[in-house]
Amino acid sequence: MILVADSGSTKTEWWWYDNNNELRKFTTIGFNPYFINTEEIFQVLVQKLIPQIEATAVKKIFFYGSGCAIKENCEIVYLACRKAFPETEKIEVHSDSLGAARALFGPQRGIAGILGTGSNSVYYNGFETVECIPSLGYVIADEGSGARFGTTLIREYFKNEMPEEIKLAFEHRYNPDLGFVLDAVYRQLHPNRYLASFCEFLSLHKDHPYIQNLIRKEFHAYLRYQVCKCPQHHQLTLSLVGSIAFFLGDLLREEAKQMGIEVGTILRSPIEGLIKYHQDYN
Repeated sequence: MILVADSGSTKTEWWWYDNNNELRKFTTIGFNPYFINTEEIFQVLVQKLIPQIEATAVKKIFFYGSGCAIKENCEIVYLACRKAFPETEKIEVHSDSLGAARALFGPQRGIAGILGTGSNSVYYNGFETVECIPSLGYVIADEGSGARFGTTLIREYFKNEMPEEIKLAFEHRYNPDLGFVLDAVYRQLHPNRYLASFCEFLSLHKDHPYIQNLIRKEFHAYLRYQVCKCPQHHQLTLSLVGSIAFFLGDLLREEAKQMGIEVGTILRSPIEGLIKYHQDYN
């Protein structure tokens, strides 16, 4: 049994084929090692995942996650998986960027983008990824990400910059309380997840000129500051994974076209592509 995981800051999807050769999925919380440690990951695996599967049948684990671009963070996840699956023959932990690239391009070259709770883009040579520019995370950058869009919506609302009809719709859906918002952002765990939770509002109102302009500006920033930093970005195809790219893909394609960037495949999740990749090449 091969167990493949795709982990963002919000959730982790675990996929494998059971004894009947049926593809199955379970979901746990996100395992971004910037926000969670080895013991916490281990406890989630033991309590939430292992009771649902035949742990002793797992021969290989391939984990792709946000926050796993550096060796020290990969080790945090690896140790938890090794402790939870001591009999597993192979455990590999890689960045979500490599996971996106393998899912989108297989052995072909291209630029792989991530637009979910966070954002990133990398050049992929068919074997490994090369980070074009540091994403810097949601506090400093993460252009085009769910956290960045949520930040903008919250700011625009409380600064009274929204058109009246959009402001009323925002109030009707979220009933935002300033004290609660500030507490969630500055005191609670995982503020990036909280901020990204407002992004559904964009899809519901993306035909409104105000919302459309907000989306286009953020996508322009993502393309300019991340994708355009990649080599040959005008010659290679940009393909993406993530809910933001998936649900707002029409506006992303339009903005990219104006900048001379070709957008190819857009997947909500890279997991099916990753399963195919590991079936074909492992």
